[in-house]
Order: sequence, then C-alpha cells, then structure tokens
Amino acid sequence: MKCITAGLDVGNESVKLVDYLGHVINPSVICRSSVLKVYDDRVSPEDYINFTIVSGAVTGDFFLGNLAARQDVGRTLFMPAGANKAEEAQYYVAALGALAYRALQVHLDPHESEIGVRLVLSLPMRDWFRSRSVVEKKLVGEHLVAMGSMPVVGGRTVAIRGVSVLVSIEGMAALINNVYDLRGGVKNQALRDGTVRVVDIGKETTDLPKLKRMIPQPEPESTWEDWGAGRYLDAIIRKARDRFGVVIPNPAQLAAALIHDKGLWKVRGRQVDLRQIADEEFSGLAERAARTVEAHFGDDVDVCIMVGGATDAVRPFLGQFLDLKKYPVVMGHEGECLLENARGNYLMGLGRKWAPVERDAKGA
Repeated sequence: MKCITAGLDVGNESVKLVDYLGHVINPSVICRSSVLKVYDDRVSPEDYINFTIVSGAVTGDFFLGNLAARQDVGRTLFMPAGANKAEEAQYYVAALGALAYRALQVHLDPHESEIGVRLVLSLPMRDWFRSRSVVEKKLVGEHLVAMGSMPVVGGRTVAIRGVSVLVSIEGMAALINNVYDLRGGVKNQALRDGTVRVVDIGKETTDLPKLKRMIPQPEPESTWEDWGAGRYLDAIIRKARDRFGVVIPNPAQLAAALIHDKGLWKVRGRQVDLRQIADEEFSGLAERAARTVEAHFGDDVDVCIMVGGATDAVRPFLGQFLDLKKYPVVMGHEGECLLENARGNYLMGLGRKWAPVERDAKGA
C-alpha cells in the first residue's frame, strides 16, 4: 500500500491540499447529489468532483467543486461563521473528497485502489483545545470514496486509510511555514523565538492565535473576530451589478477572477474591469485588519504575522491605516498566502516535533 503525507486546510470557500508532488486548491462548497444531476463531459474534472463516501466521519453522495459553488447558497452545505468545524459535515466531506480525488488523479495507478495517508489538518484555536480529538478519531481508519460519473477518475473507488491524523491550529500552521523549511531548518529566527500574534483572515472570521516560542497561548479573551473577507467580496459583487449590470454568482468565482484573470470579468463577449471596485473594498478590508492588529497586539507581542487568502488583498493598503513601526507586521508569502496553513500542516506531517502540545501551552 502506498502511503503519503498530506497537509490540508479546509475553509468555507476552498480546500487546500499539499503533498510531495505539489498542491491543489478546490472550492470546498458541497452539494448533495440530488441537487446536481446532469453530467457534461465538456467541463473540467475540477468542476465535477462527484462521489459517495462511506465513513465513520460522514456518509452520503456529494458534489465538491466549481459546479457546486455555482449553486444557490440554500442548496449547499456550508459552515456558519464561528461554527465548530469538528462538528460540521462540510469539513469531513471536503477533506475526504479532496484526498480521494488527489489520490486517484496523481498517486495511484489504474489498478490500485488503496492509499495510506499521514494527515495533518487544522482547527481554529477556539475549537482545537476541546475538539481536536474528535477529528482525530473520525479520520483515523478506513474511508471508502467511490467516484461517480466524472472525467478522468469516474467509476473508481479508493480506500483512504488514515494511518495517523494530527490536528494543528489554524494560523500556527501558517507560522510554521514561515519559520521552517522542508528540512526543518529555521528561516526566520525572530518569528520562532518571539511572541507572535497571528492574524489569519478567512472568509467569515479572522482567527487570532498567540504563540510564544511556537507554543500556543490559551487566552481568556476571544481568539477570533466575527469578520472576514467575505463581506468585502459580497460588496464587490453588489457594486459590479449596480455599476456594470454584471451578475457574479458567488464570492468563489469573484475570487478566481481577481486572482487568475487580473480582475477582468468576462461576460457576453466583453470584459468588465473590476479592479477599481476591488481596490475600494480591499482598502476597507485593510483598515479593518489594521484596527484588529492594534486591538490584539498587546504589550508582550513582538510582531504580528498576517496570513490567509485575503493577505494579498490587504498588502498594498495596510500601511495607509497602520503605523508599521509601532505595530510590526510580517506578511505571508505573496501569491502563496492561501496555501500557508496547508504548507505548514505538510511540514508538521514531515516532522511532528512542531505539533502543538496542549500541556506545554498550559505550562508556558
């Protein structure tokens, strides 16, 4: 049986997977199979990830990816803002669907149907202390995933065997990616040895774990805020409709246009430039991020590190709203911010000495 190490980051909008062959990002939006019936062989494989899961974690027929993301929100499974991911079906469906598709696509030969996985994935700090063992128990062991009628891997079944499962802290994983290289060498000693506030901007929430010498610090105050990039993406969608008459179905497709198509939205033979609208909203996002840094910096914090998919949107504007000498902020790798947590999880899978340990955190 082949065995791989995989680092996953499961968010509301996308699931990111990193292994030794590289990475893959797919929308994490889930539809039950009764919603999508029509198979079109003209779509790409990533559009139509269709499968049945039989597992102790979750069981059912699902669609994952771009076609699911184009459905009305009321027809999809999603994780509400602030929800405990360990208790949400979308978390397990997205993780197992991404693992199965990746295994069949690049790791297994046509005659192979089984793969072992040393898996590392994340929970927000607020959920990690009370729920990481739930995730570990659900994902250790065997999970059968049967692919439906879809391109490339349709009709195949894979048994994913969770050989080991480690649950890290969102934000800490991204920090690890900025501190260590693949061989365990230290890239940034100041981040490793200092007290760091992580600002991990997601779609619905912003997670704010604090780490001292890479050890998570339990705090009496909240380690997250109820805002994320989603409200700003929604505002861009509204403005695009009002100014240009353009209908952008959902934030996932907007984000793809901003990242991959230089802010150009193609519709009916013409292109609409969304960059001015995006700059207006992302300036507001940067101001919101600046206020959060100020509120959570604290006398004992040496530096903030900002990670998450929205970091590149904030990057050009943050200095307008924040005194970066008083509140030093390290940005994640440009163009790679969406993958920071998944890459950090992969590194933890290679060297478990970096894994968060609760007893150390409480004794720090």
